[in-house]
Amino acid sequence: MTRQVINVGVTANDGTGDGLRSAYIKCNDNFNELYNSSITPTAITNGTSNIAVANNANVTISVAGSANVVTFAGSTTAFTGNATISGDLTIANSLSITQDVTIGDQLIINGSFGSNVLPDTNNTRNLGNTTLRFASMNTVLINAIGNITTTANISGGNLISSGSHITTGNVTGGNLITAGQVVSTGNVTGGNFITAGQVVATANVTGLNILSTGTGNIITAGFFKGDGGFLSNVTVASNVAVTQIANGTSVVGISSSGGNVEITSGGVLTLQTDGTVVDFLVPLNFGAANVVTTGNVTGGNVLASANVIATANVSAANFLGNGSFLTGIDATGISNGTSNVSVASNAATTVGVAGTTRLTIAATGTTVAGVMTATGNISTAGTGNISGGNVIATGNIDAAKVSTTGTIVAAGLVTGSGLNTAGIITDGTMSIQTGSLTSVANIAAGGNVTVTGNVSGGNIITAGAVLPTGNVTTAAGNINAGNTIATGTTQAVTVSGTTLVHATGSGGASNTTTGALRSAGGLGVVENAFIGGLATITGATTAGSFVSAGSATVGSLSTAGTLTVNSGDAVTAVINGGTNGVGNVGSSSKTFNVIHATTFSGVSTTAKYADVAEQYLADQEYDPGTVVSIGGVYEITLCGLGDHPAGVISTDPAYLMNSGLTAGLPVALVGRVPVRIFGSVQKGQKVYSDIMGRASKNAAGQLVGISLEDNASEGEKLVECMLKL
Repeated sequence: MTRQVINVGVTANDGTGDGLRSAYIKCNDNFNELYNSSITPTAITNGTSNIAVANNANVTISVAGSANVVTFAGSTTAFTGNATISGDLTIANSLSITQDVTIGDQLIINGSFGSNVLPDTNNTRNLGNTTLRFASMNTVLINAIGNITTTANISGGNLISSGSHITTGNVTGGNLITAGQVVSTGNVTGGNFITAGQVVATANVTGLNILSTGTGNIITAGFFKGDGGFLSNVTVASNVAVTQIANGTSVVGISSSGGNVEITSGGVLTLQTDGTVVDFLVPLNFGAANVVTTGNVTGGNVLASANVIATANVSAANFLGNGSFLTGIDATGISNGTSNVSVASNAATTVGVAGTTRLTIAATGTTVAGVMTATGNISTAGTGNISGGNVIATGNIDAAKVSTTGTIVAAGLVTGSGLNTAGIITDGTMSIQTGSLTSVANIAAGGNVTVTGNVSGGNIITAGAVLPTGNVTTAAGNINAGNTIATGTTQAVTVSGTTLVHATGSGGASNTTTGALRSAGGLGVVENAFIGGLATITGATTAGSFVSAGSATVGSLSTAGTLTVNSGDAVTAVINGGTNGVGNVGSSSKTFNVIHATTFSGVSTTAKYADVAEQYLADQEYDPGTVVSIGGVYEITLCGLGDHPAGVISTDPAYLMNSGLTAGLPVALVGRVPVRIFGSVQKGQKVYSDIMGRASKNAAGQLVGISLEDNASEGEKLVECMLKL
């Protein structure tokens, strides 16, 4: 069979190419011919030369009747004869040679030698020559019966020569052993130097041991590095002048001739001494050993698990540990100037500040002279008393009785059976278990004021509730609280409650001066006002909510909350008390948002929105602007090219018919509405139904509407249109 070629046409979707079925038939025919082929080549032969491929085995090359000249077996390639290479030979792994290898150009080995490299004749072959030299030679051992001479570097593990080591570069080796000289214009570096001659270097000489058995010198223009403990004839003023020993950023040095000795570790000065005082600049840790000195011990931290013994002073910022063996310290008191803490034997403990005793702690209680301020709670567990000038706490105050001549201030609870103060009470919540709360000044609480008796003060101010079982009275002040609930009389110039004012005093009120709730300054209610009897209001009524079980007749009713009527299900809930057709609900400047009613009877003259729509059941959810037609599982579906457009999904219809169909979608039938338009459009152009519920000026469907705006975007977008269905 000849190869089957798929016709793909001239351009995309031009209708001139093969159909999908025909194209796949051609693909199958081509692949079937490949799969049905039974050719399995095992050899390529030309005359007496061939390449043979064994089944899952070696590949061999035979040349001119010579069998298996080259054999490829796994990761090994074997040559049976000589290999002559006129170009480069690059070996990335290993090379095994049983006969000669002649290379006309270069031998490049990226791996390593696996055996010895030996010349065929002793003392005849050279490694390099006088014009072509190796850049460097790195070896563990160099053993020469003559000189080792190079203009570059000499580097090796061991360098052994009966002659000299002479180079203009560096000499580097594990051990350097020579009967002659070691001469270098660079560095000489090794483990051990053993020479009967001289070691001469213009740079550094570095070694573990440097041993000269002859009468020669060790000469360097650099430094001696290593252990100098075995050097002899080293004096400060003659041959060697040493001012510091350094290794990286750690240095032991002498600052100047006869100057201080300094030790720097890791770039940080840790110790310095001038011969009189040793100054440690970091913590000292002596472990289990004793610290003994006849001078002073001074430092940041001195750490020792044994003793610190000094005949002079031991000074530090802090002493840490057991101080029971310290002498010369008054164990009954701590003092600094005129301030002290005194602990008397089997008696009270006092705290004095600037010569005045401010705190006394005795077995019977604690006394504070002055203002008592606490960031936590002040408590006697409800069994003791708290008395003083001012008592101030950011937590709770809890006592059987709290009496002050000043102010009580607490961010939490003030709890007691009796609270008496000539000043202000300011707290989160006050709770009186039994008794009354009396203050000649203000009572200010951030929370509730709960009293089983009466509450009496100048002004009563709280963000919580005033909850007494008796009366709440201010002679000439104000009551300002979240809730004011009293079983007796509530009387003040002004009574203000952020939630509820509740007085249950007995007796009916006949005028504004009698009754349980009286205010000379007026009564303002932001929320609900509940009146069980008759409410007679001669002026305006302002309230959050106004609730009446019967009729309420007022001049003007203003509420900040909800006005609820017809709780008795009357047939007529709201009646116009004036002339028929006179009076409005709202105004042109202050309108209501939505009016809800089952039936609306009246005349509508204007509408905010633009289209008339009706609810229809759709086979799925559609976005606003989608063109729909009659069909689908229910009533409407997505409009296509061949469908008759029934309407467009509306956003905000001015009039919605069949609104009770809650599961339906609003379909605009008349008016102006945003429409999903594909492609650019100009104002006044007609748009026609297209595919997938959208419209276009170029579509072949039926007329949907007329564009009311210009839009140059070629993609899909919403365009305001006048419907022409």
